[in-house]
Order: sequence, then C-alpha cells, then structure tokens
Amino acid sequence: MYLFVRNLCYLFVKRRKQSEFVTALSALEHDPAAQSLTVQSFLILPMQHITRLPLLVDAILHQLDAQPEKQSPHDYAAVNRCLETLHSVRIPLLLFCNSVSHLSLHSSRAATD
Repeated sequence: MYLFVRNLCYLFVKRRKQSEFVTALSALEHDPAAQSLTVQSFLILPMQHITRLPLLVDAILHQLDAQPEKQSPHDYAAVNRCLETLHSVRIPLLLFCNSVSHLSLHSSRAATD
C-alpha cells in the first residue's frame, strides 16, 4: 500500500512537469477502452474499495438481521467479526496512506524544484 500511494503522488507531480508524459497520458485517457476515465481514476479505485467494503458488509449484516430464519448462527457471527475487523483496519490504513501521500508529495515537489 505504501508503494501504491507513493507512486500515485509521484504520478501527480510528474504529470505537471513533463510534457512528453502529459501527452502520453492524455492519449491513453482518450482511448475508448479507458471509457473517458483518467489514469488517476483507475489508481484511486483501490482506495475507494477500502472505504466502501465496510458499507457492503454492514448491508449483508442487516440482511441477516432481517431474515434470522434463513441463517445459521455462525453466519451472523462471522459477518459481524468481518465488519469489526474492517473497521479496525480501515481508519489506520487510510491515515497511513494519507501521511505517506503528504510526505511523498512534499519530497517529490522538493526534488523537482
């Protein structure tokens, strides 16, 4: 995850500085296969999944609550443990990624100035 965030920050800084790189990215982004999405959009998707996964598991948990006759006792406990684990990992992971991105952005800017 550290490398992902660091490289993402490097991409943002490099994109602003090198016209050849900007031209290549622009060509890729305008390719029909990219469906009008930017490279940053593709790189941000894993981070969005980290934030959305607890919402999905919470919805599953609520469905299990709504239909207790269709579940085994182990189902609810397993999904609940999964949700607790996601909550315990998600915030520290996002804080870590945020701090890495700030450090990488500052060091990349300092290197290019």
